[in-house]
Amino acid sequence: MQKRLVLTIIVPAALTACGGHPAVGARAVAQAAPVAAASPTPVTTSPTHVTSSPTHVTASPTHVTASPAPVTSSPAPVTPPPTVLTAKLTPESGSKVAGTATVTTAGATFTIRLEATGLQPATTHPAHIRAGTCGSNGPIVFPLENMVTNGAGHAVAATWIHHPYQVPASGWFVEILQGPTSSGSGAKPIACAKLPAH
Repeated sequence: MQKRLVLTIIVPAALTACGGHPAVGARAVAQAAPVAAASPTPVTTSPTHVTSSPTHVTASPTHVTASPAPVTSSPAPVTPPPTVLTAKLTPESGSKVAGTATVTTAGATFTIRLEATGLQPATTHPAHIRAGTCGSNGPIVFPLENMVTNGAGHAVAATWIHHPYQVPASGWFVEILQGPTSSGSGAKPIACAKLPAH
């Protein structure tokens, strides 16, 4: 509602003679009548309803198939086939011993097999591999199994040696002793064979 302004002018009774103007000292009073306050216009704002439809994102799974890595197996070390070397036993010191010395190599080891006949029945004979050549009485390189004869004077003994078969330039030889020990008269050689290199 709007306010209305009412102006009331109060003029004193005594006016001047000229033209009806108020005399000096006249007062003009403006009286403000109360103005009714304007009623606010109600504003009604309808709420805006915003409905967001949810966005459904479906990610297709990624299937990763890893190809198996090729398996490379290292080849197994190749072991050379066994080598068989044979030497003939020759008699010494007037004996009648005969036979063979057979060497079989196998990688870093070798086996030596002695077979002898012409020995005394039921006797024991030490044997070994020496450095050098027959008759040189070189140092012992490998001691071997004793040879024990049967009733016919026949003996076989085999020794497995954990060492490569590497005959030096100076040579190796196998020797059979009189026995029964390798000391005193028993140390007399009765058979010998020069061992071949490869």
